[in-house]
Amino acid sequence: MSVAERQAPLDPDAEESGRLARRLRVAVTLCLGPIIVFALFDLALQPHAALPLFWALKLGALLVIAVAAMLLREDGGRRPRARGTVIGIGLTCVAAMYALSTASAMLAHEGQTTMLMTLAVALATATLLPWGVGPQVAVVAIGALSTVITIYGAHGDLHALLQYPMVGMVVGLGVSIYVAAEFQRGRDALASRLREQRAAEAEVRRLNDGLEERVAARTAELRSSQAAVGAVIENATDAIWAVDRDANLILSNAALRQRVVDVYGFELQPDGVYPADVLAAFAAYWAPLYARGLAGERFSVEQTVAQASGPRAYVNAFNPITVDGAVIGLAVFSADVTQQRRAEAEARQRQAELTHVLRLSTMGEMAAGLAHEINQPLAAIVNYAQGCGRRLRANPGDVGTVLPVIDVISAEALRAGEIIRRLRHLIRREAPRQEWLDLNELVREALSIVEPDARQDSVAVSLDLQVALPPLRGDGIQIEQVVLNLLRNAIEALHDSGGRRALQLCTRMGDAATVQLEVRDSGPGLAAEVAAQVFEPFFSTKAAGLGMGLSISRTIIESHGGRIDYATDAAGGAIFRVTLPSAAAPVAAPVATAAQ
Repeated sequence: MSVAERQAPLDPDAEESGRLARRLRVAVTLCLGPIIVFALFDLALQPHAALPLFWALKLGALLVIAVAAMLLREDGGRRPRARGTVIGIGLTCVAAMYALSTASAMLAHEGQTTMLMTLAVALATATLLPWGVGPQVAVVAIGALSTVITIYGAHGDLHALLQYPMVGMVVGLGVSIYVAAEFQRGRDALASRLREQRAAEAEVRRLNDGLEERVAARTAELRSSQAAVGAVIENATDAIWAVDRDANLILSNAALRQRVVDVYGFELQPDGVYPADVLAAFAAYWAPLYARGLAGERFSVEQTVAQASGPRAYVNAFNPITVDGAVIGLAVFSADVTQQRRAEAEARQRQAELTHVLRLSTMGEMAAGLAHEINQPLAAIVNYAQGCGRRLRANPGDVGTVLPVIDVISAEALRAGEIIRRLRHLIRREAPRQEWLDLNELVREALSIVEPDARQDSVAVSLDLQVALPPLRGDGIQIEQVVLNLLRNAIEALHDSGGRRALQLCTRMGDAATVQLEVRDSGPGLAAEVAAQVFEPFFSTKAAGLGMGLSISRTIIESHGGRIDYATDAAGGAIFRVTLPSAAAPVAAPVATAAQ
């Protein structure tokens, strides 16, 4: 309710004036009793000839009462009279009544009654009328003057004023003034408290009005916010629903309802009644997950659902709904990640193909050295075979001499076969796979491939491999390709180096359960502007380079949860550092999968 709708309280002065007017009207109405009583006693105490005059005075008094009551009556549509006006009407009425009473007493030659009536009127006005000391003093003065006039008119002198009854009347009049003053102080204190109370009530009303306005505004904001949230939930592309502690559905959006139709072929049922096979599927898959969420666990699972259009993948996030620390329900957000998973699979496939192309390119660049490396055991095999033939032709029985040579031929053939095996292992095309790997073994495999180039360029290669390294989890061919790229780059950097040509490979334990590989060379290193772009695609310092080797290497390492960095060696040269998580590293909780 607004302020305008509430009835405004009366002005305090107007309210006090209205209260005084009501008391005066009661007082003048009470005067009817004494007038009637005196009129009846006039029948017994006054001569019949004088009764018309006495009754005329009584009639005048009744007329004064009627006029005063009419002037003091309340009018609902009119503002109450001012306090001064009401006091004026009251004092005029008192003066008129005293005048008529004085006239009646003078006709009856009786002054005692006037004294008693003056005292009674003074005490009555002091206690009945809330008009304060001033008007009460005026009433006492009028009463005293009326008494003096009455005594003088009745006795022809003022000797009666010096008698004890007059002293009593004066004391009573003084008491009436004191009583009026005390009542006034009490009324002032009460009025002060009422003003304070009304001020407090007004402040409370103001605060309440402000509070109601803020509540109304906040309610409107909440309704608007709820409508917005409801619209967002209802129109979200992800399926969203909520359940209570008993796993009863309390909220769902359009995406969920459509998914239920697509998967099960029927719509969500408000009463929760479903076919038995649906309930069994719910108990097998959803019930345990709901139990985990309602126990306060926040988690996600990946779900694969068979549909007519093919399998679809969903990531379902379970979020407990808590109030004051207690779980009252569960909100579930289910995102369709089918396209994302397909894109990730395609990206992995493209990366594998690109890595394979890079390996073939590397083999092409190393073709001359590899041909020389393979030609050595083949030439040895030919020479040893020809020598065996000559010996056997010269001395067919000398088999014992030829057998050691045949063993050498076999060793050289195995050597050539091992070179070819390593090349085939590196360049074969197969899908990426996860397996346990030995980083030291990968380093040795890659080094054996580039060793001919290192010898050709007189590069001194040293190994500093920490023993008992924890295994890695990843694709061995891809990790070996990274090591091979780094070794090839280091050897090429040392090709034009005029000083010492040294290449060092170090493996060691890193921080936070990781293993590291460092490839150090004694070449010229990289300038700062080159180092800032060295891992960017299509950036190369080689005249005929594609600029993809280090970029692909970084992609491979990052896909394995690691990183690759470049630093300049303080002694000169370049340092490429590869950091990979080891088997001792904390493994992120895998996203659970389930087929339904």
